[in-house]
Amino acid sequence: MPADMHKVLGALAWRSLSEADKEAWGLSPQIPESAPDFLRSFKTNSVEEKMAQYSFFLDNMGYRVEDFRETPQFMLPGEVPVPHGAITSNLTAAASDDQLPDVWGWRHVLRTFVPRLLEQAQKGNMEEAALFAGLLSHFLQDGSCIGHVLPARLAYDLSPNDPASGHVDFHAPFDDCSPPLETVRPLLLGTTVPEIVFRLSQLGEKNYRLILNRTIPLLEACRKGDKAELDRLCQPMLQSAILQVASLLHTVVVVAKGNVPEDEAAAIGDVDLTEVEGYFIHPGSDYRVVIPRNYTIDRGKYVPLRTDLGNGPVDINPGLGMTSFHSIRYLLEPGAFARVEGQIGLSSDYLRDQEEEMEVEFFVSTAAEWNRTITPDLEYGPEMPEVYSHWLKPGRPAEPFSVELGEAQTLLFGVRPNAYRAENGWRCWYPHVVLSAPRLVKA
Repeated sequence: MPADMHKVLGALAWRSLSEADKEAWGLSPQIPESAPDFLRSFKTNSVEEKMAQYSFFLDNMGYRVEDFRETPQFMLPGEVPVPHGAITSNLTAAASDDQLPDVWGWRHVLRTFVPRLLEQAQKGNMEEAALFAGLLSHFLQDGSCIGHVLPARLAYDLSPNDPASGHVDFHAPFDDCSPPLETVRPLLLGTTVPEIVFRLSQLGEKNYRLILNRTIPLLEACRKGDKAELDRLCQPMLQSAILQVASLLHTVVVVAKGNVPEDEAAAIGDVDLTEVEGYFIHPGSDYRVVIPRNYTIDRGKYVPLRTDLGNGPVDINPGLGMTSFHSIRYLLEPGAFARVEGQIGLSSDYLRDQEEEMEVEFFVSTAAEWNRTITPDLEYGPEMPEVYSHWLKPGRPAEPFSVELGEAQTLLFGVRPNAYRAENGWRCWYPHVVLSAPRLVKA
């Protein structure tokens, strides 16, 4: 992303803050003498201009590991440079790697720098806090630009060049997108570091999913040289970058100063898991790998969720539609949420696979660590023990469940049958399973 766009996004994020927030930050218009050498050469005449310049933080810092080592407080643990944008499981920038991003990387960066940012603000070191805010601004902004999210090679794999028609440079047009953008109303991301990290990461992860969703149209627009269409497609992601940075700036200053607005604090409570991006979805019957939010799939059609919650069948919204061998894994932030709750039952409408002898288990597993290992045996490994299990039987109403999360960093919902080998092969059941109102309950 070029400097001008970083500065546009940074200025709009700062402009989105209330006058009270800006006053609480208490920043001087000039870059202070205590700032790193790579920033002190810039002259700024207003706080907005300074915060816009800070949004170009990582590019100003340099690209060599030696450049980063001069300011180790701005490195990831293990002397790892902060990547520009989306990050792979190797902690490298996805754009210059051959791997897709691993959304765990968003958490790793935020877990490292949000505490440092908040600590400086709580100590009243607002100029130091602004530096960490600038670093995170750059990371979040690059993570909202397709050119910094997907491997460069992937564009040519999906849309290969024809030597007869010349080379198409995908990265530059992606960087040069300049859609109309505006200020936002910042969100309160939480009142603790785990909450802030979780909710801010969710905004970035949703942006990543949107970029994946729009990759093919973006490549087509780029190949046609249709800048207007590129701007249209990229606008929501860049607008989200403004929301992410403005929300971070707002949240940090009100939490650090102890001035969290009561109405905003009351509005952030339990988290609806149908609104959360799952880290990994294991395919169920028919090898579907989508998170079926508020529906299930029957013979290629989206059908509503309905189950008996105790007083007869009712429509379920919010909910998740699952089936045998389906699992959904989430990455949590310990300390943000006390437990996970919901109700689990069989569909009231789609009964053809609900046989009397059927044995299908819904289970919840947790792990104290980030469990990102995908196992082929559907047992999910010994490090993912079941902490809740319920066997689903036809004719029974849905069963409420509540599972304490403690310090869990990984949460998994799974459905599997008690399969056995019959004369004509394995006998399994694939009934429609309805997970009603799954939610993370705030600690």
